[in-house]
Amino acid sequence: MAGQALVLARRSPALGLAVVADRKRLPGQLRRLLVDLGPAYAKIGQVLSTRADTLPESYLAVLATLRDAMPPESPDAIAAVLSRAFPDGTGMVFSTFEDEPFAAGTVAQVHRGRLKTGEKVAVKILRPGVHAELEANFALLLSAAATAQRLSKSVRAMDMRGLVLELRDLLLSQTDLDREARNYRRLRRHFADDPTVVIPRVFPELSTSEVLVTEFVDGIPPYDADRLPVDRLTLARRVDDLLDNMIFLKGLCHADLHPGNFFWTPQGQIVLVDLGLVHQLTKDERNHLLAFYASVLDGFHTFAAEYFLRHFVRAASSREPDAIPARAFSETGQLVRRHWAESGGQPAFSAMFSDLLRVLLRHHLRLKHDYSKLFLTLVTLEGYLYWIEPEFDMLENARRKRVEHAEYASVSDAAHDLVFGEVGSYSAGRFCHGASPEQAYRDRDALVLDSLGVGPGSFLIDVGCGRGQLLRAAESRGARALGITISRAEQQCCLSKGLECVLTSWEDFDRRDAAAHGAADVMTAIELDNHLATLHENRVGLLDLRLSRFFAWARAHLRDDGRLFLQSLAVPDALVHDERLNADYERLSDVAPWLGFSTLPQLVRCSDPFFRLEQALDHSSDLLPTYELWRTNTNRSLSELRPLVGDESLVYLRRQLDTLIWLAERERLQLYRLILRAKGPAPRRGNAAVPQAT
Repeated sequence: MAGQALVLARRSPALGLAVVADRKRLPGQLRRLLVDLGPAYAKIGQVLSTRADTLPESYLAVLATLRDAMPPESPDAIAAVLSRAFPDGTGMVFSTFEDEPFAAGTVAQVHRGRLKTGEKVAVKILRPGVHAELEANFALLLSAAATAQRLSKSVRAMDMRGLVLELRDLLLSQTDLDREARNYRRLRRHFADDPTVVIPRVFPELSTSEVLVTEFVDGIPPYDADRLPVDRLTLARRVDDLLDNMIFLKGLCHADLHPGNFFWTPQGQIVLVDLGLVHQLTKDERNHLLAFYASVLDGFHTFAAEYFLRHFVRAASSREPDAIPARAFSETGQLVRRHWAESGGQPAFSAMFSDLLRVLLRHHLRLKHDYSKLFLTLVTLEGYLYWIEPEFDMLENARRKRVEHAEYASVSDAAHDLVFGEVGSYSAGRFCHGASPEQAYRDRDALVLDSLGVGPGSFLIDVGCGRGQLLRAAESRGARALGITISRAEQQCCLSKGLECVLTSWEDFDRRDAAAHGAADVMTAIELDNHLATLHENRVGLLDLRLSRFFAWARAHLRDDGRLFLQSLAVPDALVHDERLNADYERLSDVAPWLGFSTLPQLVRCSDPFFRLEQALDHSSDLLPTYELWRTNTNRSLSELRPLVGDESLVYLRRQLDTLIWLAERERLQLYRLILRAKGPAPRRGNAAVPQAT
């Protein structure tokens, strides 16, 4: 502590002079002060360099150099570390070793080398004594925070000591290079099948707790992206996809992903390095992040605001009650709506997040510990992403991926044929009186058209039309039929049969295609609601909002006496809301994390403002023969399916089918076929007319 006091005494005059006489020198003086004070203070400068909402650009640029341009250790100190790692001398391991580091951070520095076996390597060397120095830095910071909290109610409400402890734990974890080596291996496994991401290989036999040896990947710095043979929009999408993969899909996130910890290969792949901070998300964390992000994506402003406060926030001080003031809810809701409106439905997450933090500060609230790292990663990478492509829209890209990567849109044509056959689909047939599969789907389509009264002159819209079996059956009755699909393969299949089909989601139908079509007499949606939300999103209320939006949209595209046929794969209401059935709920959400299930009361409740329920048919007996057919076809076609979908997807498919059969056998799944008649005046068409969940 005395050393830090001496540094402050030595640097204070120059800092004070800069404040009075030459403010342009202030950023540089601040940087030198942080470096001299020690690694904890330099790391604080690193964090500040990513916060454009906190400091002017002149400070951000100077503090950014703390990421990899810290003063290097003395050659003698580095030699001592290397002698412990390689007792027989570095010459026994390396044919060349560069004494000058090419990067130096707060905790370690990195040197280039070449092994005797010829591989180029990066050698990360822990700064000698850095762990003890960090402990000393934080002892002073904790003491100062404790004193400030005793003297100031506002500082106490912020829980300054808790913030310092959180930063201390993060930094100390980065001094464990054995842990970092494990993180490299874990991320390499997770991204093994992703051609756009590179994780350098670790040489475990050469690595110790003080030295980490990885393969050296030639790279291009993040801000030299114009040197790459890839357009900026593609690069931005790769950064955005990386975020999605880490946080939402893989659940394994680089938690210190500033532009000093990644770069590009000459071919435009993202290389991740400095993996001391990697966070494994729990299923609950992923569910909460997905639900919040999706609610922002869909424009459910009030839901997003309330969800953020209820699941990501706590009282800043342990002395304060954990209740969140009502004023915080109203301010957060207004903030989300304002960002949505001012951006024209394309809000920047970083700007919204910065304003959210200010709301938390005003109400003595804080982000929960693990979420602070994840949100910081989101904010930091988004800033870089918009530097690459200022016009990039993260939310629109997420909408695009939700459509393109949907379970029923991304399976290859050949794989579809093997599992479902030409007459099959991602939905249940009508297996009555021992019907064959082909007859079961013809019977199902006949039931749909008979229930709706489809005949000559009728106009039918089939939302999620598959390969057009229902469209063709409707046209054979003299009706006009229009299919809507998000699968390019399905659209091409329909068009090749001479059927009318547009490539769009129902949400986007009004943007490009609706003007060419009048209101329909009837509409069909076969198991569409199962792709509107996950089980978790149903439990927390997001599916209700999406169902209400769909029914409003459907009503807007039907005549005043129009009918809607809805086939829904449902679960008992208790499975979603009764904790006594949590075992079944968890099993289903584990095996089918992206597949959602509505309930019959929910469908009736959400459709009621727009439709009157005329008939509800319980056809749950169709489930087992449908799933057993799919499982039989899958098992019979394993050798052909494996190269089409890959082993991982094949295991997932078989496990999902086994679980669906298990649940159907125990009556945990239900199949309803509902006939709904439009009521009341039709809402105005267009996305603006769709309920926004105020």
